[in-house]
Amino acid sequence: MVAAIGLYLNTVNNYKMFGQDSCESSASSVFSKSVSRQSVQQDTKTSRFDLNGKIDTNFGQSTKLNDCWLLAAIYSIANTPKGKKLIEDSITLLHDNKVKVTLKGVNISYIYDKDYVKSRTDLAGGDLDVRLFEIAAEDYVRKNPQRNKNHLDGNRPWVAFRLLTGKGTRNYDSESNIRGTLSDYKIDSFNDENYIAVVWKSTDVPKTFKTADGKSVTLEGSHTYSVIGSDSNNVYIVNPHDSSEKIAVPRNIFKNFFNRIDEFYL
Repeated sequence: MVAAIGLYLNTVNNYKMFGQDSCESSASSVFSKSVSRQSVQQDTKTSRFDLNGKIDTNFGQSTKLNDCWLLAAIYSIANTPKGKKLIEDSITLLHDNKVKVTLKGVNISYIYDKDYVKSRTDLAGGDLDVRLFEIAAEDYVRKNPQRNKNHLDGNRPWVAFRLLTGKGTRNYDSESNIRGTLSDYKIDSFNDENYIAVVWKSTDVPKTFKTADGKSVTLEGSHTYSVIGSDSNNVYIVNPHDSSEKIAVPRNIFKNFFNRIDEFYL
């Protein structure tokens, strides 16, 4: 039995939908099961994956749910100093096997039984604190639809940023196209410790390329990736299918593949 307690609630605007959402794929390629992704799912059975109020272990998106828009946003936030603190301040471990999670952006809290969180194997595997945020977001949007959606299956990353932090912009929403327009100066800003961003491509068409060491990497369309930095040659991103793998994407490929970015400074 799980108890969910809403403490405070602020209004979050609903926005008209334009086109296909991030993670809302019409093709099965977005859910191609890699070995690494399966291993993250299986690791939930080990004792080191437990609720501890921190996002400090790897996680992998469930094959049953298109919520990369939320998971990539969580990773991007937790990958910055201020974001890490915000995440930790959002989770409180209680007595009697309970945990409280607060969606800071809308100022509402939920209390769950830890065993319930562990039982939700339909959600992300690995770090259970990530799953905790999924459950809270799921409960929130069920009663407060975001962009006319009352579920986690496909949405926009800026929705996740607003729920989790109260910040975030739609600098480049679904009506904007940034493909080929990002400057190197802009890409250099990805290294600012307070900069938070995710990127995605609004169609299902994938792109396969080889890294400098000859490894073949496929970037999926209609799928959100966390941006974690850049250097003179590459942009570094993380796929929520398996957060343990950092992907080095050559700048020219990054510029010409992704056409959506949601970003803000925390």
